[in-house]
Amino acid sequence: MEVKNALRDKVISSICTMDVRMLDTLLPDDGRFENTYKEVWLAKLVSFFKACKMIGDTSLTVHDGQCAARNSCSCRQHLWIFKAEKTDKRFAIYFNMEGDEIKAVHRCFGYHHSDKEVPHLEDVFDYEAFYVHEHEKIGFINSYELDELRKNVKLFLTDMRTPRWDSMPVIDIKRILRKYSNLYIDVVDTHHLFEHKSDLLNIYEDLLNIKNIFTQRKSFELVVAKCNELMDSYEVKSKTKVLKWFLRNKKKVSNYLIFFNTIDVEEDRTWFFYRIGNREHRWIINHPDINLDVEACILLQTYIIPFYDYLQNEYVKENTFMAHVDSEGMLYDYFKDKMEHVMEPCEEWIYSR
Repeated sequence: MEVKNALRDKVISSICTMDVRMLDTLLPDDGRFENTYKEVWLAKLVSFFKACKMIGDTSLTVHDGQCAARNSCSCRQHLWIFKAEKTDKRFAIYFNMEGDEIKAVHRCFGYHHSDKEVPHLEDVFDYEAFYVHEHEKIGFINSYELDELRKNVKLFLTDMRTPRWDSMPVIDIKRILRKYSNLYIDVVDTHHLFEHKSDLLNIYEDLLNIKNIFTQRKSFELVVAKCNELMDSYEVKSKTKVLKWFLRNKKKVSNYLIFFNTIDVEEDRTWFFYRIGNREHRWIINHPDINLDVEACILLQTYIIPFYDYLQNEYVKENTFMAHVDSEGMLYDYFKDKMEHVMEPCEEWIYSR
């Protein structure tokens, strides 16, 4: 059990009450905070607190926990996990203490989620409250290549905000994907975390999958047919059979799933809602020559994505030495003979969301 410390407990309390002035007083000026300076770290908290208050969160909840030594962290530390309930964002930290003094605050990205907070397989929703980027860390040495990459990402996002994209035909999605394909590859290849990196990756990959819906018609129609078969399955045996198909063909189906943002489908047009930072934007994609099966598209987004998420999470919980699924067939091999038993708790979780 963690030993109580008055200073640390005051810091925890001040984070919960969003009291930045008190944090500035309590935290040491020469400390390290996620390997950056105090003023940088506090600025991150200020921005997060402002975003919380805009949605209606006036305080954070906190509970202690333990690093699960998975995802992207293996610190194995005892943690304090803060959460904004309405914003549904959180972060976990631990302290480096020297006697009664705080020397550093570190971040953990491998903490447990509760059963009703299964993290999405493809990080559909980013639960983390904020990030300290590489160029903000102490000792970071910038490079011309990284500087240019960051500038180009900002140009991409400026293009995505441009009003002319409010309504577009499918062919314009292809043009955008071609225009920024090299930038996407460069961003994927860099190991540095920088501002708006995830925004570009999320938007580009969702646009790619939207394009697949309209260009890979034969393959997508097969997925749609399986969606309709699933909706028409009322017996456990027939439903299990279809869900096994979705599990066995997860790679193919994932080409048509919008993992990071959201879509609202009509027969002849599709609304694409995407986020840049904390602001939401939208496109209307017109496709009068291609009629989509609205119910099947809804099922893909609201049932199949969480179906994959749930099984992934159950797999990791039951195989704690695995941080992720290494091969395409792992989930299928593991659950193919357990599907009937897993289906009921899976659906309970999906419909409770």
